[in-house]
Amino acid sequence: MITFFEIPKNASRYANVLTRSLITNDTVNVCFLRDPYERFWDAVKTIIPSISYYGSYPPNGTALIKEYAPLNINYQAAIEQALGMLGQSQWIHLATQTSFIGDKKFNEVFMVDANLISNCESLVAKYNLTPIENFTFNQYVNQSPIDIDMTVMAYIKGTPTIQQQLANFYAVDFALLNDFSNIKK
Repeated sequence: MITFFEIPKNASRYANVLTRSLITNDTVNVCFLRDPYERFWDAVKTIIPSISYYGSYPPNGTALIKEYAPLNINYQAAIEQALGMLGQSQWIHLATQTSFIGDKKFNEVFMVDANLISNCESLVAKYNLTPIENFTFNQYVNQSPIDIDMTVMAYIKGTPTIQQQLANFYAVDFALLNDFSNIKK
């Protein structure tokens, strides 16, 4: 059985689809890691009601937001609100990736980036996986608006107080990204 470990804001719904869609007789464990700055911003887009792409948070059935630019959202205020929520246990989307991983070990560790789909596709031959009928790796299970992401990332990384607060809070995640060996089998 192949299992893709689910960490909120690390393509966790995609990981769930992959676990249910790929078949093998071997035991294979895969973990997706993500840049903490990008993961933080994606969490902000989920949990801050004023900009949640669900239209509210928690979701209440309001139409999904597809683009932020036409809405003239105040992403700076949303980021400040989320920074104040760091470390509060009820906000799992903001928790460190390492807090979910604990002492687990994985056969494969991939970054959630432009290579994610090709990295997942490479597992088919490596582990002799059989996809279920009509499966394709190029599925988007949940996709938040990305139209202002570059602007927001420049703001986060270019604002020393924000960058430093995130660097401090996610220090263990940044260390993990520099060396996957601690979580590899």
